[in-house]
Amino acid sequence: DVITMKLIEAAANQRASLAAICAGPSVLAQLGLINGKHITCYPGTEGLMDGAICEASMSALSDGTLITGRAPGSAIDFGLKLLSHLKGEAAAKRIRTELVY
Repeated sequence: DVITMKLIEAAANQRASLAAICAGPSVLAQLGLINGKHITCYPGTEGLMDGAICEASMSALSDGTLITGRAPGSAIDFGLKLLSHLKGEAAAKRIRTELVY
């Protein structure tokens, strides 16, 4: 969707944090937003991640204001990585403990 792509691009231009899971980073790749960034993605979609440094064995990964997750099975790790980015590592650690994860 063109509107969605324009919104993502506008957010990136404002230096907003961006997050994507599974094959979602490919959308960011289409906009040139992950060039040179360390990302994770669904195994087998690395070819769609033009310009990114893919680490598909990682469950969740952050590189600056970019947070990526590998797959739906990585949702908890991805969520904790997002929480750490937004509220700090102490908050993520507390929630990880409360989840008994």
